[in-house]
Amino acid sequence: MNLPRNVESSLYEVLYSEWGAVHYDKEELQSFLDRYHTLKRTGTEKKELEKLEKVIELRKLDHLVSLASGEEEASKWAFREKLARDGAADLLLTNVFSRETLKQITQIPSEDIPLVLKRIREVMGAVRKMTVQEDALDNSIPGA
Repeated sequence: MNLPRNVESSLYEVLYSEWGAVHYDKEELQSFLDRYHTLKRTGTEKKELEKLEKVIELRKLDHLVSLASGEEEASKWAFREKLARDGAADLLLTNVFSRETLKQITQIPSEDIPLVLKRIREVMGAVRKMTVQEDALDNSIPGA
């Protein structure tokens, strides 16, 4: 029996799990860029490098460059998006904002608060819709 020595991540896993937040989370983007440049420099792990290049292509190179360089509009959008996703997770899991999320929301400019709250509602709505659809499935449906 010939079993592989290592388990590789699929492109789907790389895009949506390992590096799923690179387009709005600067810490994740920094880790991504560190890994990408290490692979480029060393020439190792060619398959992984190809997958990271696909992440760059799908997440739009110009947006990632703007975010990494601290461009104001890209950074504002990313900060609000991360805050909204964190806020939605807080509310869906505990029905209240965490202390950190609430602190961040109250520190942003007042004109940005409605944008963040609207995005929180959108994310929550998408998750709720997904869970309601899942609840409607039963074992008689293939793939359920």
